[in-house]
Amino acid sequence: MSSDTVHFWPGGVPADLPVYQGQEQWFHEVEEEIKGWLLFVKENWTTSQAAGTGEGGIEYAPSQRRKLMLQWASYSQSVREEYHNRALPQEITDLWYSGDVTHQLKCCPNGAILCLSSVGTDNPANRARWIKLLILMNRFDLAWENPFAMHESDHQIFCAESISPNLPDIASASRWLYLENPAFGFVHMTRSGEVVFDIGDLFVIDQHDLQNGFVSLVKYGVNGEPVHQLKVRPWNMPAVMRELGMRCTIDGQIDSLRSMQFLASKVEIDMDAPILEILQKEKDARPNSPIHKSRSCPRC
Repeated sequence: MSSDTVHFWPGGVPADLPVYQGQEQWFHEVEEEIKGWLLFVKENWTTSQAAGTGEGGIEYAPSQRRKLMLQWASYSQSVREEYHNRALPQEITDLWYSGDVTHQLKCCPNGAILCLSSVGTDNPANRARWIKLLILMNRFDLAWENPFAMHESDHQIFCAESISPNLPDIASASRWLYLENPAFGFVHMTRSGEVVFDIGDLFVIDQHDLQNGFVSLVKYGVNGEPVHQLKVRPWNMPAVMRELGMRCTIDGQIDSLRSMQFLASKVEIDMDAPILEILQKEKDARPNSPIHKSRSCPRC
């Protein structure tokens, strides 16, 4: 990912673009409310070919996404209701964004690993911690070396500083990723003119996690704020991924995840220590830790 600022709102997200503040927590509870918005985008989007920009117009799609969001928010309620009523009988799949609308999106998908700290070459201490954390996520047993291997096409690893120099915290990460850089498909608007999020889960690593050897599994709600958050040790990622299953979502599995005792590890980890020393400390402190178990198969 590049740090092209053309994908972000100049000066930040406008104050007159409100985020949903209803009682619902999950996107499926408000899904019907975005139909009018989807129809509006479908009818008002100007394709790159029609605009004469071609595939090379890097500013074209992001600027048009921003423009349409502001336009929808500024409409009277009666105009938005007119779109909603026309769209209501249609299936969402028939109204969904075209490839031209989502062209050149710069964001990370659900289930991605997102590092919120600076881990570039200009920060050698953080870079060393980051590399060790990534190594500790792997099993190296030849059966399943990477916890994300089974989701190869969907899961990626991102460093926030490669997207923008303005680094968010965990609470604001979703809005920073998907609203400041309007990512249609992850953000939508309701018939009342509010922004809603459909972003699922992220594995997020902030400075505290980086220094103490954690990965934060965060479930974000329809308003873009964290609803559930769990701290996971990197060597437990394969077990967590198996528990989440192919859907890779914490939704509906929060109780079973919290019951997994290794998530409650209180052993202090110094990520500035050598990697073998980190592993040995875990083995000494927790005899039942997954790092003791046989690595002969991915289910062990």
